[in-house]
Amino acid sequence: MIRKRAPRRLWDYGMRWVTDVMNLTHTSARDIAAGDFDGGIPLSRVTGETADISEYLDFGFYDKVWYMDNAGLGPQHPGRWLGVAEKRGNLMCYHVLNEKGNVLPRSSVQRVTQLELQTPEYKDMFSDFDKSIKDKLKEKDRGYAGSKPNPEDWTDLTEFDSVFNEEFNKIFNDPHIKEADDYTPEVLEDTYLNMELALPRNSEGPEFAKVTKRLRDADGIPIGTAHDNPILDSRVYEVEYPDGYKASLAANVIAQNMFAQVDAEGNRHVLFDEIVDHRTDGTETKLVDQYITSSNGTSRMRETTKGWEILIRWKDGSTTWETLKDLKECYPIQLMEYAVQSRISKEPAFAWWIHHVIKKRNQIITKIKSKYWTRTHKFGIKIPKTIEMARLYDTENGNTLWWDAILKEMSNVRLAFELFDGEQHKIPPGFQEVKCHMIFDIKMGENFRRKARMVAGGHTTETPTVCTYSSVVSRDSVRIALTIAALNNLKVLSCDIQNAFLTAKNREKIWTRAGPEFGSDMGKIMIVVRALYGLRSSGAAFRALLAEILDGLGYVQSKADPDIYLRPAIKSDGFKYYEYVLCYVDDVLCISDNPMATMEGIQKKFKLKDDKIEPPDMYLGAGLTKMHNESNLEC
Repeated sequence: MIRKRAPRRLWDYGMRWVTDVMNLTHTSARDIAAGDFDGGIPLSRVTGETADISEYLDFGFYDKVWYMDNAGLGPQHPGRWLGVAEKRGNLMCYHVLNEKGNVLPRSSVQRVTQLELQTPEYKDMFSDFDKSIKDKLKEKDRGYAGSKPNPEDWTDLTEFDSVFNEEFNKIFNDPHIKEADDYTPEVLEDTYLNMELALPRNSEGPEFAKVTKRLRDADGIPIGTAHDNPILDSRVYEVEYPDGYKASLAANVIAQNMFAQVDAEGNRHVLFDEIVDHRTDGTETKLVDQYITSSNGTSRMRETTKGWEILIRWKDGSTTWETLKDLKECYPIQLMEYAVQSRISKEPAFAWWIHHVIKKRNQIITKIKSKYWTRTHKFGIKIPKTIEMARLYDTENGNTLWWDAILKEMSNVRLAFELFDGEQHKIPPGFQEVKCHMIFDIKMGENFRRKARMVAGGHTTETPTVCTYSSVVSRDSVRIALTIAALNNLKVLSCDIQNAFLTAKNREKIWTRAGPEFGSDMGKIMIVVRALYGLRSSGAAFRALLAEILDGLGYVQSKADPDIYLRPAIKSDGFKYYEYVLCYVDDVLCISDNPMATMEGIQKKFKLKDDKIEPPDMYLGAGLTKMHNESNLEC
């Protein structure tokens, strides 16, 4: 409780947690010192059953956590973990202290990562939380010297309770408790941890390896400090090669190798070594179905590679399963030779194209690529394709980064779905079913943050009768507008509308069946009521809504570019000019002597990302900076 600054009134929860842990752990050092080497696990010895420790693995007493209502679909709230709620709810139900000082049983609980606690927003949030708890529980202010408790503030217990005094001295004299900010704790381990890429090995060439953990010194303190500039990052990590060999590498060396192996989007390029194996998933075309017979009686081979995967070994020693359709385009010669040697060249997936490759072998060799861009990794981190794969990768990596990204996306996108109270046959006529799924990505500029996006398979639906076309502002228009701003000494502000499409109503009649990301609503019928990403009319629906908002602010569309809006204005000195708003989907640029007035009007109708309205440093991929010429004119 001293370590965690827990209020004294929560002592009973702390005592229960300590006793539960003791009941579930093996023989103590005290028993061993007394000669009892067969103590075993207390709870198992009493009940005769294997003790289940799963509920105690993720949290410690008074840890900072996020908890959510509505089976994890509601907004996340800050809280403190107090222990397992054994008699409240199902497995994995915990006691959580909320900011009002109430203890709630909740099953949707996630740990707060140290990476999150580095951001000012979350620091302030939990600082306000702790202050609120202190006021609610009327906790006495007990001083701390740096990261250590001040003995003078605990004399009421240390003088009269020998057991407490003994434990207090252990904590006070613990060398692991140092002054704050002496080192960068494992808050940023997520940056490089679990990356997979080719890394140097002694004096030999680079080999495929995985970053497994951050190294510590003799006192258990993580080595090195993080830095925004990867070259100045002094943290040290352990990497493991396929043969089990382990080595220590500095973060800047890992970063240097990673950036050398990926493109601007984070896709890793690899060099081909050899084809190792092949497999099918049961959906491949069989020999009896190899030919298609047309209505006039002629027959031809099916041109399909469906159901086949090829195992490739790359030059860095890694191996991956790649689809036959990808390998056929990148390495047709090697694939042809492998198929002939493995006696699978007559299979329908190979027979229709192999003859052509054999005939044109020499011409193809001169044109094929030497590099292959992997689609399974970005910045050395595995990218899941399904929610099940995301959960599997989280389990392998020992974290919840992908699942956190899914929950964050669902908290934003859930309003696009309305639960249908009825069976499928009761859905009104005219509605089309669509499959929804998650797509995943990595954001390098945000400490390799995992990102999930819920999209609909709009390509499977019929084209709606309403207009689905949605234009965007042209680059030439942006250049002209910025030139006007410089010549007339106008200010420029930008904003990014959050979940833009979801602000507009859906123009199509669409329903879907909820997947595992919907929590307790999994399997239920959902009516899509907002312009979900992926639907044919979503872009046009949002564009029409934004145009309506700007029209309410007095703007009209430019005849030269329909995605530029303008309105007449007058400066304080009487100079007449036009204010401009440029729209590229959800990226909005405003040019005016007082652009904040327009931006605040937009902010009243839309939620802006991070609530930011600021001068742009980048727009449409181009960097923007304000400069002055020799005449001191802005440009």
